[in-house]
Amino acid sequence: MSPLSAVLSLAVLPFRRVAAACAALLALGLASCDGLGPVGPEPNQLAAVGGTDTSADPNVALVGTWHRTVLFVDEFGNSRAIETTWRFAGDGSAVRTIVTTNLTLQTSEVEVVQARWRIQEGAIVLEFTDPLSAPIFVDFVIIGDELILGGELFTRIT
Repeated sequence: MSPLSAVLSLAVLPFRRVAAACAALLALGLASCDGLGPVGPEPNQLAAVGGTDTSADPNVALVGTWHRTVLFVDEFGNSRAIETTWRFAGDGSAVRTIVTTNLTLQTSEVEVVQARWRIQEGAIVLEFTDPLSAPIFVDFVIIGDELILGGELFTRIT
């Protein structure tokens, strides 16, 4: 065996160990999953205000303003923020505001959409009014001051 092939065979050994460790971690991760799809609350659970009380009226519990911020770095290395705010009013109207900000370039844009909402069969039914849309059914759970809406976590601000 030449000295070069001896060095190359030693270099391959750590690579094989890393590859085996990565494969083992991947297998462990896949084994812990119960299938494909989002991980979130059980569907059709109306409301759990204060932790476990599902007797609360979800129509009342949902009324208010809910906020969510997601921070990330895009494929160009820019830091970004997406802030989503939902305001559900007691009269069945709703407003969704999305502010998308490029924190690196200090630019942002705002999208505001009006909707009507109601609760039906354990889901929020949203009908966007501008532009007009077909009804959209979205699963939700309220636990204290947190709303899980379509798998996304929001915090009550009012």
